[in-house]
Amino acid sequence: MTTLSEVQALDRALLVDTLPTSEQPSGNAWAACMLAIGSVVGFYVYALPPLSHVTSCSEFLQRQY
Repeated sequence: MTTLSEVQALDRALLVDTLPTSEQPSGNAWAACMLAIGSVVGFYVYALPPLSHVTSCSEFLQRQY
């Protein structure tokens, strides 16, 4: 399983290798923003109920009605 720090280290190393020195601070800022957005989206996607659970609830409600 890949941890968040491993992904961050790979991302930062790629930025250092590909961007010129003058653009590295803005590249790191963009990387931090994208990481934050991805973390929030991932949290909410994980918090959603599984689709099988939603289907079983709707079937249960239909049978009782």
